Amino acid sequence: MPVAQDISVYFTTFTYGGVDFVLLEDREFKTGSDQKNPASTAIPSESLQLLGARREALLQQVVDVDTGRPRVVLTQSLYGCLLTTGDGRPGKNQDSNGWPPAGRAGR
Repeated sequence: MPVAQDISVYFTTFTYGGVDFVLLEDREFKTGSDQKNPASTAIPSESLQLLGARREALLQQVVDVDTGRPRVVLTQSLYGCLLTTGDGRPGKNQDSNGWPPAGRAGR
């Protein structure tokens, strides 16, 4: 079902080969940075979005039902990513590592 701006969204669950899958399109509602240098972004506030309410509700439903099968979540964005700068220091961006942090921390 499209959102108010008529943007098509998708997210679903399915079982294949004895494994439960969750498929998330997770980039439309992710809050990004308005700054030219995302590495300088301060820790974001609680109001920033990682997935959006509809996707979070789907994930909560998956957590609440124990099927006894293994689960895999497939997304467009990496929730775990080693990012370094050219000189080997840790880097930051708003497209991986479950940014913004409040969304991945369940707050």
